Amino acid sequence: MIIINGNEVLSDIKYLHNGKFQRTIPNYDSLVGNRTEIFEKDCFVNNCVPYIDYPEYVHVKDELIKKNNYCYEDFGKVDDLICDTGYINVADGKKEKSPIFIGKVCVDEIRIKTKIIKKFYTYGLSYEDYLELYFHYEFNFKISDNNNYHNYLFEADSHKIIKMPFYDCTYDIQPLFILTRKIIPLINKYLSLGNDLMDLNTYYLRSLLPNKDNRTDIHPFSFEDALDIIYNLDIIRGNDYVTIVVGKGKIPYMNAYIVRLINSILKLKLAQNINSKLYKADLPYCLNYPKDNISLRNYIQCILFWGIYDNFDVKKAREAFLTLPSNSDQEEIVLKKDYINNPPDTEMLKIFDFIADIDATCYIDGHCRVGRDDCEWKERTITIPYKNFKLPKKILSKINELLEANLEFQEEKKSKNIWDSDKNHPARYYFFEEYEREYVSGSACRRQDIGSSQLKRDSFYKLLNFFLKFYSLKDLKG
Repeated sequence: MIIINGNEVLSDIKYLHNGKFQRTIPNYDSLVGNRTEIFEKDCFVNNCVPYIDYPEYVHVKDELIKKNNYCYEDFGKVDDLICDTGYINVADGKKEKSPIFIGKVCVDEIRIKTKIIKKFYTYGLSYEDYLELYFHYEFNFKISDNNNYHNYLFEADSHKIIKMPFYDCTYDIQPLFILTRKIIPLINKYLSLGNDLMDLNTYYLRSLLPNKDNRTDIHPFSFEDALDIIYNLDIIRGNDYVTIVVGKGKIPYMNAYIVRLINSILKLKLAQNINSKLYKADLPYCLNYPKDNISLRNYIQCILFWGIYDNFDVKKAREAFLTLPSNSDQEEIVLKKDYINNPPDTEMLKIFDFIADIDATCYIDGHCRVGRDDCEWKERTITIPYKNFKLPKKILSKINELLEANLEFQEEKKSKNIWDSDKNHPARYYFFEEYEREYVSGSACRRQDIGSSQLKRDSFYKLLNFFLKFYSLKDLKG
């Protein structure tokens, strides 16, 4: 049973007697065992407090119902579970079922759908059975806004694998903890600040729950999130228009603050597309950008990154991370300079155009050696295309220092033989490194990516951080 005691959420609670409750605190050290804690009725904020109750174990109803030839079986059935909610009298432990109110949030129903699949895995001449449990949670609740209630449905997914013959398995109630300990307190805090419920960033709140399609680690809005939004932007160019598209992969972080900041830097008005959830706006003044020095996408990114480095306010960003942008919001942020009418100088544009097109790969590879241990190693490559000008040695040296690499210029290569064409490349700055070579017992792993996109992003940010600060200081000094 879960008890909501004011702002505190107590889990694994059992009523004993005479107004005493026992809380079990798991200890994962099998030699020590679980610890218990006793709560007297005086510990509770009210005589009746909200509770959420659920059965401790998942019980499989049916026997084997389906089998095929692919080493797995559908096994059993579990009815949808509706958790009990209501209020418990702390004096005598009596419960009264009903929807529960936690601040301005009313929890109507908590439903858990469970699917169980039996699988077996072979190990030589033997095999072992496992149960795979898939839980789908549906949280139905209302939020009060000026005495009007608005309905919301949040969903979550979780997964467990249990080795048989242990048929009875405890429910995974982590989504319940996230709902009661994170989501509902965030909603109540948001409303206590006088914010409009219609502007509540439910994209962010829903992302806090585990989901089969999205298991991203969600956190409060940060400076790096602002950079990622610019890093992932798209540019659509026609004969007589330029359109910026932002928000790809970062919808939960598209809040009122970052949209106002982008609008203020580029002097535009982003509006959300209902279907894609992304934000778009036209940039007519970018039709005549300095294309001899930089690509269009890199030019817009350069201006935005510069504006964010100069003006990002951590306090304001954290205050607004739960507030959605409004298409009718005309508020602008006062900036340190006019970035559109005073763009970066030619030198900075060329350097940014160079570092913005960096590419990187990170792989693990191996090969088998008959009669001996197999061998594995990791590989790192960094490639930056040549942009019709050779980097000054000082700049190249600084890039190598920041990336802990040794980039070297390579002329364009075109092979005369078709069987050697995979080695072709345009003129570029290139670095290759093989590291952590080791011998392994058993089979070496096959070649696989171990974080190329992350390496590319991190490498770019290292260069961006240095060169933006370098040219900003240069600009201030004249």
